[in-house]
Amino acid sequence: RVRTRGPVHAAASVAECSMGCCHSCDDYAGQRLLLQRGLCRRYLHFLWTGPEDSPELVPMIQALMDETMLLSPTPKEKRLPTRLIVKKVLRNTNMDIYGKYALSRHQLRDLRRGTIEPVEVATRHGAQRLQAFRAKHFGGRETSRLLEEPLNEVYLWHGTSYEALGHIFSENFRVGAKHRAVPSGFFGEGLYFSESCAKADEYCQEAKHHRDWYSGKSHVLNEGAPVRGMVLCRVVLGRVCVLDHAGDHSRAVGVPACGKFDSLIGYRRKHRREFILYSQATVFPEFAVLYEDEYAESRGVAVRAPVLHLDSTEGLLTPKLKKTLTLLTPTAKDIFHNMCMRV
Repeated sequence: RVRTRGPVHAAASVAECSMGCCHSCDDYAGQRLLLQRGLCRRYLHFLWTGPEDSPELVPMIQALMDETMLLSPTPKEKRLPTRLIVKKVLRNTNMDIYGKYALSRHQLRDLRRGTIEPVEVATRHGAQRLQAFRAKHFGGRETSRLLEEPLNEVYLWHGTSYEALGHIFSENFRVGAKHRAVPSGFFGEGLYFSESCAKADEYCQEAKHHRDWYSGKSHVLNEGAPVRGMVLCRVVLGRVCVLDHAGDHSRAVGVPACGKFDSLIGYRRKHRREFILYSQATVFPEFAVLYEDEYAESRGVAVRAPVLHLDSTEGLLTPKLKKTLTLLTPTAKDIFHNMCMRV
């Protein structure tokens, strides 16, 4: 019998949309892909040892967090950190989940060829450096596969509780009445992601660290030390629907490759963007990042949150240009605003 560090999902993972169509992402399809790509050995290693401790990636993930620390443009009731300090990075080698993800990505590639408008995200440049580093030092097409930008495959943050990290790595995300991802999300029940690690941090919960769910190389975190955790995920956005009003939009978006759209970007004025999927088929939870919050007072530095300056340019925008702006990063929006002011 194979010992596992956490529960492993064994039932079929078939995601149905509201119209009744579904992905063929069952266990057998994922296992066939494992065999074809020679990933079974890595999957068995995951079952035995759990996620891999990757201390070599800590500087890269720290840089990515610093770049995507997009603070809230609106005041918050509670005190928020100004920086997140990475303590440990765990890499998910659950090739069963990855096999299903790769299969869904392949289906989307065939069905959406030439019909996807590009989406710019704040994690793009940091992700490129991360992947270049992994490809140089670790090699292998599957271990450091480049993101497919024509499919809008991106890295996004997902905030969760520390206890949930191991379950996400072993069972993947779950969507549905029995596996409620977000009890009452602004855009309906689904999987919510952010390009801002500061926003994802608002949904994380501090807990006591324990080392019995991963294979550790270094122990910079003591047993029982307070720690927080979030997930850095590969997400295939595909064709994106952009909306700014509340409601359950799962019927309009549906399951990737089954309807008109594959994902939703929730864009509200004076709020950071949210990326929502109503199926886990095109999500791979690749890294768990264990970190600590740092506040401006602890460094003696006053930090001002970046604010989106779009209100003063409302009269200059056509409806088509407004829609285009919703696909830009907050930094790009500020650049656009400054150009308008000069005109």
